[in-house]
Amino acid sequence: DDDPWTASVEPSSMRDPQWTPLQTWNPSSRNWSLQRFRPFHYGRKPDWYTRTCCMRSMAVLILLSIALTSGIVYGLHANDSFNGNLGPKGGVPMSAPGPPLPVRGVLNNNFTIGIYFGAAIDWQVDDPQNFNREIKKQAAIQESTFYLDDQDFLVSGNVNSSGIIHQVEDRVSWTAALIRGTGAVMGMTVIPQVPLQNISLQSFKKVAEKCKMVNEMGVPVMLRFAPEMNGNWYPYGQQPKDYIRYFQNLTALVRNVTNNTAMVWSPASGLGYPFESQIPRNDTRFVFLDTNGDGTLSEVDDPFTPYYPGDQYVDWVGLVSLYTGSPANSRLYPI
Repeated sequence: DDDPWTASVEPSSMRDPQWTPLQTWNPSSRNWSLQRFRPFHYGRKPDWYTRTCCMRSMAVLILLSIALTSGIVYGLHANDSFNGNLGPKGGVPMSAPGPPLPVRGVLNNNFTIGIYFGAAIDWQVDDPQNFNREIKKQAAIQESTFYLDDQDFLVSGNVNSSGIIHQVEDRVSWTAALIRGTGAVMGMTVIPQVPLQNISLQSFKKVAEKCKMVNEMGVPVMLRFAPEMNGNWYPYGQQPKDYIRYFQNLTALVRNVTNNTAMVWSPASGLGYPFESQIPRNDTRFVFLDTNGDGTLSEVDDPFTPYYPGDQYVDWVGLVSLYTGSPANSRLYPI
């Protein structure tokens, strides 16, 4: 029975310094069996220890993830008090950073001759402050479009305040407040949705009053009324006599209430004029549009002069030039 003590030979695998032999007595086989264990001092922990450490590490990671997620959610909702004056990107209305740019009196001594960069941003997804931040420049003019129908100047509508779409009663003042924070001029485009003779005087007066309101906020206005009037794609298009009369009337209404709104005359590019319009000779418009008197309305007729309200009513001229993807010889749209 003592032979196992004297005759036992340690397997070669047991000679590995990582392993230490341990003999235990097995009563059924009446032999000593060799078992191995890995001691701590050889630099490697036992399996139970490793599993415990892994479980603890995973628990710590889970807790950190929960804490981080909670912090993000809290940060997103910490200021859940809704501010309808914010722009889509969170632009906050503020006072203009400096004196407003002049919009009238281009020949006076206070006006700087040069090029003024303007932008017509998508107000549903952007705001003036964010636009300036992204291009790293200050836009001198920020444009927004409004509409006139036969009953009213349509100023209510949906706006985007930091990702939340909601309705405001006065989109003009909402837009002007965001523009004010950049010191830019407000480009106000007003597009009639009906023929000009169908629009009430009260609607025109409301346009003038809104310009006055914006000016009193410290924001100059460039009022671009009924642009592209020489085209045939708007209800007021190619109506030279009516257009001139209503442009002049609106100019008078505006100047009666404010002196910091400029009137902008903005025809479409003459390329392709008269845009395939077929106006018969017995139409009262024909005599105004047939500028060369040849009895035919064609591309050789003046696309601008018949629609010009006059120097005393126009402060700025802005030519609309659109890229439509059409070839250069297209006769359908101005390019």
